[in-house]
Amino acid sequence: MGRGKRVVTFTATFEGNSDGVTRFVEWDLATEKRIRVSFVDDATHYLYIDGRVLFTAFDPVASIDTNTVFNIEGRFVVENTDNSGLDSDIRLTVGNGETSYT
Repeated sequence: MGRGKRVVTFTATFEGNSDGVTRFVEWDLATEKRIRVSFVDDATHYLYIDGRVLFTAFDPVASIDTNTVFNIEGRFVVENTDNSGLDSDIRLTVGNGETSYT
């Protein structure tokens, strides 16, 4: 699919404690946000996800102790902030112990 014709969407479930979750509930679904997620096993095995997103759904679905579990949906939006001049929806960096890819 060519530039401008693709749409990168996501769904996720996360749990947040009562100290930090309040600000999520106040987010307007029509505004852009930055999302950065890191999955790190050790210094050589990792996955980083970075991009600007529009949330299309943000719903509390359960409570665990004092935490709230949310289901979220959204889509990444094109961003041109790096010096390469390449527009991108999302930046993924993967390290597998031998090399890394972005």
